[in-house]
Amino acid sequence: MILSAEPRRAENKTTLFSMCRWLTVGCAAIVFLAVGCSKQVETGSTSTDPRTAYETIDPSRIGWEQVAQYPIKELDSLQRIAVGPDDRIYVLGIKNRKGTVAVIDRLGKTKTLREIPSTQDDAIDLAIDDVGKIFLLRQKRIDVLSETGSEKQTEWARLPKMGFPTSIIYGGDRVLVADAGNRVIRVFDREAAPLKEFPAKAEKLFVVPSPFFDIAVGRDGLLRIANPGRHRIEHFTTEGFFHETPLTWGRQGNDLEGFCGCCNPARIAVLSDGAVVTSEKKIRRIKVVELDGSLRSAVAGPKHLGVAGPKNRDHTQKGPIVFDIAVDSTDRILVLDPVQKAVRVFGEKKKTSK
Repeated sequence: MILSAEPRRAENKTTLFSMCRWLTVGCAAIVFLAVGCSKQVETGSTSTDPRTAYETIDPSRIGWEQVAQYPIKELDSLQRIAVGPDDRIYVLGIKNRKGTVAVIDRLGKTKTLREIPSTQDDAIDLAIDDVGKIFLLRQKRIDVLSETGSEKQTEWARLPKMGFPTSIIYGGDRVLVADAGNRVIRVFDREAAPLKEFPAKAEKLFVVPSPFFDIAVGRDGLLRIANPGRHRIEHFTTEGFFHETPLTWGRQGNDLEGFCGCCNPARIAVLSDGAVVTSEKKIRRIKVVELDGSLRSAVAGPKHLGVAGPKNRDHTQKGPIVFDIAVDSTDRILVLDPVQKAVRVFGEKKKTSK
């Protein structure tokens, strides 16, 4: 997600308030990161940055390997990724300061470029339905459009002015939007009628210290919600019914099993067996976690992603380096690389018999 540097208008006072809250909480989180995470650095480390000890992942714990890389040079920057019918890959990015969707086939050939009438700070995320319709999440509304441009982009649903949308998904004939400003999930039916929002405001289940609040739905129909301030993954139905442990899991930690920083995981996706793929910021690593919360394996770490070392850790010119992720029908993990401007494809390593 890209945040605008321009001041908000008066009608967005609550959004501005939410951002101020994020700044306040974020400052505290920096102290937490420096103190809390540094306690876990191995004794004898000479590094002054507690993340250094965790940038190298033991090769025996990496269960995936890169099998392909699809450059997307047509876009100036890459933002979000989604998968549609026939495993077509949809990438939301910026071209000539305009939001643009690039559609490529599963072998990496760019099929179409669809410019969308929005500023570069207004296009946030996208979701694809089972016939290839694109649901485009914007600051104040959801639009629908076709990948080819054969249908005019139209407004599909309005969003509350007091919100701060960060993520959208399509699943089970429902469209769901994560609202980081109000820390709720909004549910719409296929006809754009608002059905529900959850949890109730009094519950205060989600802790969102920064504008990273992601959602994903699996083939089992369960909704996974990244609860970044609690370093957890929560499980709900798309109707908003909470699933108790062990389907809710996660903890804070610099080690490979934990989620470090103020607010991780930043991005999530779901494999066909229900395991969750997570992408973190700060210590930029991607891993697969089982249904019960145990770590299956790492997919890639900072060195594999090319972002190891102090100069690459913190920010690009437009915000923090975050690797968005998606999963296709064959369980390939698709990693959107904003540094190399490419989709990196990972497949699970074949197990060798002893």
